[in-house]
Formats: sequence, C-alpha cells, structure tokens
Amino acid sequence: MLEFGILGPLEVRAGGAPVAISGRNQRSLLTLLLLRANETVSSERLVNEMWGEQPPKTAGTSLQNAVSQLRKALGPGLLVTKAHRDLVEVAYVGNDSEKLLMGGQSGATVQAGDFANQNKMPVGALFVADPVTGVVAPNPEDVTKDLNGGPLPNKYADYQPFGYAYGTGVITVPTHVGYGNYNALQTSWIKQGGRLTFNLNYTWSKTLGVALQSDPFSVRGNYGVVGIDRPHVINTSFSYNLPTFYNGNKLLKGAVGGWTIASITTWQAGGNLQALYSSQSANLGLALSYTGTTPTGVGSSLGDPTYFGTTAGIAIMPDTTCDPGGGLAANQRAKLTCLALPDIGSNGPRNLPYLSGPSYFNSDLALYKTFNITEKQNVQLRFSAFNWLNHPLPIFSNGSQLQFSHANGQVKPKAVAKTAKLLGAR
Repeated sequence: MLEFGILGPLEVRAGGAPVAISGRNQRSLLTLLLLRANETVSSERLVNEMWGEQPPKTAGTSLQNAVSQLRKALGPGLLVTKAHRDLVEVAYVGNDSEKLLMGGQSGATVQAGDFANQNKMPVGALFVADPVTGVVAPNPEDVTKDLNGGPLPNKYADYQPFGYAYGTGVITVPTHVGYGNYNALQTSWIKQGGRLTFNLNYTWSKTLGVALQSDPFSVRGNYGVVGIDRPHVINTSFSYNLPTFYNGNKLLKGAVGGWTIASITTWQAGGNLQALYSSQSANLGLALSYTGTTPTGVGSSLGDPTYFGTTAGIAIMPDTTCDPGGGLAANQRAKLTCLALPDIGSNGPRNLPYLSGPSYFNSDLALYKTFNITEKQNVQLRFSAFNWLNHPLPIFSNGSQLQFSHANGQVKPKAVAKTAKLLGAR
C-alpha cells in the first residue's frame, strides 16, 4: 500500500519503504494530483500550475514525460488518463451494521432511557394488585392514593423487578443488540473544458436505525429513520482559472494574473422531524393531561401508567387520520388536523409519515492565487466569502413552536375530558 506525505517535503512510501520520486516536474505533478485526489485535472490546468501563465513550448511534452515516469515509480492503475472531459458516474453506496450499542452514544441506536434499564416496570403491572400489599390502585398515575385522596400502602417500587433493593432507581446495562443501515444512489457529473472545471453530484438515500426512543421493551420497536437522514443532497462546485488581463510590467503581470475563482454550493433536504426529535421521544414530545372535572383523588397527569400500566418510557403515538405531510402551505411542516389521540390501551403507528424539516442551503466563494517561491515552497493568497449569497436558514428556536391540542369528549376507561400538546415546530 502506498502512503503519501505532503505536509513538508513530499514523501512516498510503499510498505514503509521510501519510493524515490526524482525530478522537479515529477514531484510538482504528484503534489498537484494529491491535492486534487479522486478528481480529474485537465492538462491545461496542470501546465498552468506547473509553469505559470507563460509555459515553455515543451511544457506538454514535459508533462507527458512526468506522467510516464510517475507511472513507472508508483505502479499501474494509480494515474488514469481520461480522453474525454466529461465524466459521469452512477454508484450504489450502502452499509449494514449489527451489534451496535443500545444505551451508548451511537446516532443509530437508542442512546439513553429505559431500554437499558433492567429495573423498568413491566407493561400492565399497574393494572393488577401491588405484588407486596395485594391492593389494586384505582389510579395508575398515583398508586399511593385512592380516588378520594386517601392514602394507600402501595409504592411504585413494589411493581419493579428489583424494587425491593433499588426502589425506583435505574439499573443501566447497555447491550450490543442494535442495528442500522444506509442505502444510497449517488450520481456525479464532472465537466472540464479549458480553464473551467465543473462538478455536480446528487445523492438519494435513506438512513435507518433503532434510535426512535419509542419502545423500551423491544429493539424492533425503535426501528425507523434516524436523525442524520437527508433523503436528497445536491452539491455543485466549479473552479475557473482567470486569464491574464495585463501584459505589461512582469512584476505587475505576475500579481494580477494566474488567479482562480472557485465556489461550492450545497443543498440538503430537511430531515425527518420525528427522527430529529427522537432523542426526546418518537412522538415529537406529545404530552397528555386531564382537563375539566376529575375525581377528588385524580390529578391532571395522564401518561404511560394510564395507557400501558407502566412507568417505563413508551412513546404514546398519535393516530393519523390523513397524511400530515401532504398539502402543506408555505413554511408549514405538518398538518396537525391529521393527528388524533389514541384511545387508552391502544397506540398510534410507530413511524409517522415523513415530515420534512427545513432544508439546508449554503454557497461559498473563493478567489486565490498560488505564488511559487522555490521548488518546494509555495505561498497562496486567498479571499473567501462564506454564505456569500446571504441566504437565511429557517430553524426551530424551541421545541414548542408547533402545538397540537385535541379535545375528545371522554377518555376510556375514565369519563374525563382530555387534551394533548404535540411539541414540534412550524
């Protein structure tokens, strides 16, 4: 395997042994190609970079000789000469990962929460008698009181597998049972013509993993789109070697000639709002509470204990009555009228339709010139303008810019009005 070093004097090693690259032209050519690795560099640009604005008549022949000598020194297949100045590539890129850590810091898996908690309460535990006292609590949201507000001997720790020793404390045991995958179609077009080099590429992809933070009892229950997913990405770049506009004084000509203008522009489709908020909950932060008149011993809290009979963090998912991502107005990210609360004891779909967040756009521009000081030393003068189009990026300043409120008459099995707030952004 060849190794290259360009920080300082040019070095080439094969299996740790140095490879001799002799001659100024060969060393200059290899340095230029390494700085543009995996790119197609035109002969005109190489000549311009190696000999400046006024190359000798033999520059073309010298370049061919340098390429030939480099091929002999580096071996076949490393330097590729392309007869055409258009290069179109289409590729599939993908990976499949297994045994990822659940309860760690991977973006493809659940990072924290009750999945790794060995002391989490089983589903339905609060719907039956307290294993210690034998008393059935009428309100799962507060097992220490009856419906009249009177005390009960029950404790939440009684329902947890290791509550006798750890109470309601968390026993975290991360496990390597997570998985994820990435699949993409990548296309690129590279165009070279004279002083201009142009690059356009597009990626259509999907990134999936078990990071939804929705089900602490099963790995599959957390499978869906992850926060780094960007289904569409377009990148464009160009560089143009400006001609010499002045042919008078050599010093002045050297200062104003040989400049290159370059730009890179990126557009990315917005990620999935459900995935972006999954570090909090897969339901975009849905919060439930009782409203109106409730029994004396029943407060406003309404959540997993009532829905699933557990204090473990199961995401209460809204039902969908239509496509919340369809027919949106300008800058609208979700149609909230398509979301409804599930009945107690049931749950909405784990994966909501793809709700796209704001897209990302940026364009940078640079003007630069490289001055050759010695054979081994160059100085580059560069002027850069970042986001030179001054394009604003819409963002969510907080997690409550989208609010979903819903009143649904009676809540089963208790005749109590209910409301919900869906935290998101609009």
